[in-house]
Amino acid sequence: MKLHTAIERWPLNAPFRISGYTWEFLEVLVVHLEAEGCLGRAETTGVYYKADTPTGMLRQVESVRG
Repeated sequence: MKLHTAIERWPLNAPFRISGYTWEFLEVLVVHLEAEGCLGRAETTGVYYKADTPTGMLRQVESVRG
């Protein structure tokens, strides 16, 4: 089984504003998992008001890599 992880910065076409926050880009955790000829891909940004971050989620993924 192969696992590849990366944090990417995805620009937005226009700023996104909500509840006093403005985003012009998103930091995204991208995960590829390959096993037995099948490839899975997922991406996530987390939930800003729960302090989920791509960096924190990457640490969680890496902690179960084995």
